[in-house]
Amino acid sequence: MGSLFVADGVRVLARSALQKIGAQVNDALGLATAPATHDFVHHPAVAVLHELLEELRAAGVHTVIFVAPVNTDRIARLHLTGEIGLDEHLVELRRAIGASRDEWLDAHASFRDRDFRDALHVKAPAVAELGAQIARRLRDRLDVEEARSADSRSAR
Repeated sequence: MGSLFVADGVRVLARSALQKIGAQVNDALGLATAPATHDFVHHPAVAVLHELLEELRAAGVHTVIFVAPVNTDRIARLHLTGEIGLDEHLVELRRAIGASRDEWLDAHASFRDRDFRDALHVKAPAVAELGAQIARRLRDRLDVEEARSADSRSAR
């Protein structure tokens, strides 16, 4: 059983957050900047993920796409939560990829500031917890599929 890690959308959001921080610094210094906006829902990788997910489903592969942890505490301290709108963007991203709620594991806000070793990376215990979350989701998906198969066998 393999795993597919989808972090490009989170990288785009992190880049956007850093650009906004840079814009705030520029504003404080009186430097002119152009607004930074990212429409990652229309990023070419989204279409690829959509097609990949369709092919994996057709092949009977149980897939879980997960959103990597983001240090939302840090974003809140920087007063960027509303400006970034991460929750709303992730709902749009899931829809654009075409992932069902069972195929989507949103772990972006699963960990607190103390769980991060730096601005982007979580500490080992958080990695283990994330692995456990993914394993539980896959187990749940497999249990549902097994129950459906048993039901269809008993109906024959």
